[in-house]
Amino acid sequence: MTAPFDFTPLIAPGQPAPAVKWTGFPKYNFIGGHNDAKHVPVEALIEAATNVLRREGPTLATYSLNSGPQGYRPLREFLSKKLKGHAGIDCTVDEILILSGSTQSFDLVNGLLLAKGDTVIVEQDTYGSFVNRLTKLGVNIVGIPLDGEGMRIDVLAEKLAELKAGGITPKYIYTIPTVQNPTGGILGEKRRAELLALAAKYGVLIFEDECYSDLIWDGKRPPSLYAMANGEGVIHLGSFSKSISPALRVGYLVAKWPFLSRIIPLKLDAGSGALEQMVLAEFCARHFDEHVPKLNKALHHKLQVLREALAEQFGTAAEFGDPPGGIYLWIKLPENVDTVKLGQAALAAGLALNPGPEWSVNKPHARNRLRLCFANPEVETIREGVKVLAEVCRREFGVPLTEVKGSGPKGRITQLDVQNFTRQVMSGDVRTQAQQAKGPVGGSGVGLDLLPWPKVDFAKFGPVESQPLSRIKKISSQNLARNWVMIPAVTYHEDADITDLEALRVQLNKENEKAGIKLTMLAFIIKASVKALQKFPEFNASLDGDNLVLKKYFHIAFAADTPNGLVVPVIKNADQKSVFEIAQETGELAKKARDGKLSPADMQGACFTISSVGGIGGTSFSPIVNAPEVAILGISKSSHKPVWDEIGRAHV
Repeated sequence: MTAPFDFTPLIAPGQPAPAVKWTGFPKYNFIGGHNDAKHVPVEALIEAATNVLRREGPTLATYSLNSGPQGYRPLREFLSKKLKGHAGIDCTVDEILILSGSTQSFDLVNGLLLAKGDTVIVEQDTYGSFVNRLTKLGVNIVGIPLDGEGMRIDVLAEKLAELKAGGITPKYIYTIPTVQNPTGGILGEKRRAELLALAAKYGVLIFEDECYSDLIWDGKRPPSLYAMANGEGVIHLGSFSKSISPALRVGYLVAKWPFLSRIIPLKLDAGSGALEQMVLAEFCARHFDEHVPKLNKALHHKLQVLREALAEQFGTAAEFGDPPGGIYLWIKLPENVDTVKLGQAALAAGLALNPGPEWSVNKPHARNRLRLCFANPEVETIREGVKVLAEVCRREFGVPLTEVKGSGPKGRITQLDVQNFTRQVMSGDVRTQAQQAKGPVGGSGVGLDLLPWPKVDFAKFGPVESQPLSRIKKISSQNLARNWVMIPAVTYHEDADITDLEALRVQLNKENEKAGIKLTMLAFIIKASVKALQKFPEFNASLDGDNLVLKKYFHIAFAADTPNGLVVPVIKNADQKSVFEIAQETGELAKKARDGKLSPADMQGACFTISSVGGIGGTSFSPIVNAPEVAILGISKSSHKPVWDEIGRAHV
């Protein structure tokens, strides 16, 4: 008997670990870029396949379907029209290259441009497969952090200047500007312009990945970077995987001919899948515009189901936004959670997730983050899967069952009891005995030895009605009580003459009446607060033990009273926005607050808070500082009153 041939000594160094045998998807599958199975347009694809094969089947006798190495011409013709209407890209069919899935572009572009030791700039949290390819090539990867609006352009500017000072010009900037993976954000047009200006200033190419740009709930998106640059210094990547079907493996690259002419010789697969291209061209010409909105409606519903399930199971312990599109939700868990270990434990329970470090070039930053794909699972599977995930988290947190009060028969502990207790522990509302034994953490206020709250039977004195506090009211009251006791506060009152400012506000509103823009005094106050924080940076800070953390960004929160309780939405990067932009954003956030649609991301990251009781009245008040901030501004109702100057003249 011949011994098996040992080929392992032949394997080149640096290869990935061996694959495991396929055993099927787990019961709760939240990984990958899978799509909604119910919204694959099967019947329309069958019709398209039948029609195109009957009409053009003989072209299968040749490579490239008699359309040349760039791909099936009717498909490129459809893309040329689609890109112009959807993304603002004005390109010819000769500037489009059909790919075997969008990821093929990574290998083609990198094969043309990169050598070991080169530098590439990417978003800090980004597509894991792309980062893996760069790592294998021995490329220096520079990650730029993101905020709620996408890539931080201020950080990018600093990094480009730093690299230039070191004699380094990055080969390109890779970005997913429209429905970013994994965060789901959309880069605004202003930032897009700033990104293009920086790239032009430093002579850096932009690699724009827009594979998710069709999946936007309201169908509205900024123009592509390629369109804004008229194709100069930008290459554009798109795909049908997310809008039609991942299994079709058809993507496309858009670039000016001088660049494309150097890419084509590297594409050595003798042409991308012919049948896929033919069927897609036929389908898209007839059905694409009606198919995508239906798909987006279904995906948006699934996203909301996922968000509701996470809120129910984790409470405030899980932080996540409300993405405007896509198939992913980027979630932040408490600092002590390691999502790599969590993912391993979850897989043993039949649930697959993507740990954050797999989707970030900053592993410590992403340690407690994870990505869930909500497109493929059924609605009930999403709900059940989140329950399983919460149970695994509970095991990771080590919930002490002896401290859980049972509500079942004879005081037995139910699943709901454990879930409620865990949510309270994870959100900081309750501390376990083990936590209490360790003493107060970070000035939490535990152990103040306060008198117990008086218990009174109010029904003895008259009719009463008991109403449960909303979750927001409970959290708000607990936070305010802690802050009032723990933060040494000094209140300073001052009157400010806003006569000229109010006149300006009225004038600007009158001038912009037709445009539908309405300035509020709050917008001016936010802008003034930013100027004050820039002049006195100690107020734009937080305490961290014995350290004062000075913040270089200016996220201003404003307190908003709602029927469900007090909430504090945040205007991100207020220093970079005009009073008109701030006024519009405060109006939108206030509406979301009233409608109960604020996401955790809408209320996070504040440097400074403004609280206003103008609608109530009064002359002055002492607002409670919102920890971990160090200051707060309280605004009372404006009024007309005379003021006498030093020589006795009255000013009204």
